[in-house]
Amino acid sequence: MTIMFYKSAEAVQSITAVVWTEIASKTGNLRVTGNFLQLYAEYGGSSTNKDVGIRVLINGVEQGIDYHAPTIAGAYKAFCVFGVIEPEAAGEYTISLEVRALATGQTVNVRRIRLMVRQT
Repeated sequence: MTIMFYKSAEAVQSITAVVWTEIASKTGNLRVTGNFLQLYAEYGGSSTNKDVGIRVLINGVEQGIDYHAPTIAGAYKAFCVFGVIEPEAAGEYTISLEVRALATGQTVNVRRIRLMVRQT
């Protein structure tokens, strides 16, 4: 397997928006078969019992999503997506990671983002 593209962002990013907000993205060429997506990030909220959400998209189409209401302020939860990407045509595709606060007064914190696509 060959790593086609990789992006890493270790530092904490904080978002207060209640709409989906992109925090990381990477564009690269994918083939019709043999593309493997691996994404890892840790996310949480500054307040307890107010939902936070995270999702990964390929060219704007959702591929994975998660949300939770932190029970401990400032604690992080792992978000991991692994899957095969089989687009209808070979070409350039953008993989993006987005987060949002699902309640006003919440801040989403994201760290240790790792996004990679490998091909066989």
